[in-house]
Amino acid sequence: MTGEEYFKRVSQIIEKCGNPKFEQFEGYHGYIPVLSILSKECMTAGAISEKFKISTARVAKILNYLEDKKYVVRQKQNNDKRVTFVCITDDGKKHLEEFWKDRANDMNYVLDGIPDSDIEAFFRVTEVMVKRICRKKVEEDA
Repeated sequence: MTGEEYFKRVSQIIEKCGNPKFEQFEGYHGYIPVLSILSKECMTAGAISEKFKISTARVAKILNYLEDKKYVVRQKQNNDKRVTFVCITDDGKKHLEEFWKDRANDMNYVLDGIPDSDIEAFFRVTEVMVKRICRKKVEEDA
């Protein structure tokens, strides 16, 4: 299993339980999850705030950082100048691709020499644990 395949599997397991907590990405100043979501679609700052359950002030700080790096651009909507969408740039896409490539390379190093059967067993156990955590969360929220 490659590092890239590992990250895809982990992401799929996490997504089954809903959005990951934003704080998990604080080591990356919060910009990687925002850049990742913008790679799928342009969004307003308010939508980003709702998606990650973070304050609009925090979103503004992240977007200013990304804009300074030329990773995103803000675009006014033609039919409503009050609405501004944030879109990823080619530089932003390239940066995100390099970021995930580096993480996959790190994971290749970690996984080197571990049999695929052991990695598959890890995923089976992890998936059961995540399902239980999600079920507990749903019960607590009810």
